[in-house]
Amino acid sequence: MTDPASRTPEQNESIKLKSEIWSKRRMEAEKLLSQGRREDAAKIVEETLNERRILGLDLLSELDFLGDLYAKGGNSEKCLHYYEEMLSQRQKQCEVEEDSTLIYPLEKYAGALEKFGKRDKAGQLRKRVATIQRLQKTKPSFVAPEKLSEQTRLKEAERCRVYGANLIKADLYERAQIYLENSLKLNKNDAQTYLLLAQVYCWQDKFVKAKGLLDTAIKLNPSFSQAYRDRGYIWQNQKQYSKAIEDFEKAHILNKEDLDSLGAKAKLLDNTGKHADAVKTYSQIITENEALYWPYIQRAVAYTNLKDYEKAIADYTVLVKRAPSDSDYREFRAETEVKAGKLAEALRDYKELVHLKPENTYFKQKLIEVEQKIKTTKEDSSSSLRN
Repeated sequence: MTDPASRTPEQNESIKLKSEIWSKRRMEAEKLLSQGRREDAAKIVEETLNERRILGLDLLSELDFLGDLYAKGGNSEKCLHYYEEMLSQRQKQCEVEEDSTLIYPLEKYAGALEKFGKRDKAGQLRKRVATIQRLQKTKPSFVAPEKLSEQTRLKEAERCRVYGANLIKADLYERAQIYLENSLKLNKNDAQTYLLLAQVYCWQDKFVKAKGLLDTAIKLNPSFSQAYRDRGYIWQNQKQYSKAIEDFEKAHILNKEDLDSLGAKAKLLDNTGKHADAVKTYSQIITENEALYWPYIQRAVAYTNLKDYEKAIADYTVLVKRAPSDSDYREFRAETEVKAGKLAEALRDYKELVHLKPENTYFKQKLIEVEQKIKTTKEDSSSSLRN
């Protein structure tokens, strides 16, 4: 599975649009399956599976659907093929032995193997499930720091830090805490470990403790941009907005590629009523990377808060031109056009939205409302002329 952070804005937009298509296909496949048309349902989901595979996306849902479909149809070869791939895909993403997300594909594959008489292999998979569950309940043991040489102590500290980070990725925060705390016992000078442990404390809503750890991380490494960004979010949580903005700014200064920190600053400015300052910050983000989509949306929101509807509409228009099939941007523009009194333009957009999504009753209702407003406006205008 590809790292979402490595995708371009265009790839993210493509995935967003395809997701709507995949969702419709899935509903159609389930409908066909309910009618007993297994092969037709399978073809639809296999098409989605192949498209998602090319894009490097998670395949668990599609593989599970197909495995279950063929299991119920008695096709052992295809059923076991899809469940084996589902397990293989999940294993590639797991970096810790006790990752509980492995349990579901292991149990599904084991159940299919049992169904088709392969009990020995199924038993091996069941043992793996039991091992994962046992590991999660077993507290890890560590060698006391004083019994280790300095070189071994530093290596063990790094091992615990890396394993703790992987446990966080697996959402096993409490277990990650055990490894990260041991890492700090072995090496109190690793800023990354303090940051990771702070993330665990934030998950536990222990923001004061988390901030203390980030303070230490920054003291150890004054150029640690991520520590400033994470601390900014804690300041924001504590309603210390000026300090949050200062940390978000510092994070971006230290890492010019970190536009998310600038985005956090801009959103905070907008949410605290400093809409003009938010616009300036979003404009800075767009200047640094105009290929992004999200800063145009957020700047349009800030412009709307300033009641500068023309500029908000202009920002949405940029995105409508980039992605004419994406209903979201056109919907945002139509809503703003109504606020601006540009009813003819809003009417065109809602007509196009109904065309893009004929099943969407909300768009049909909004179209009727705009048509009624135009009619009322014309009647009022005619009445005033007669008077």
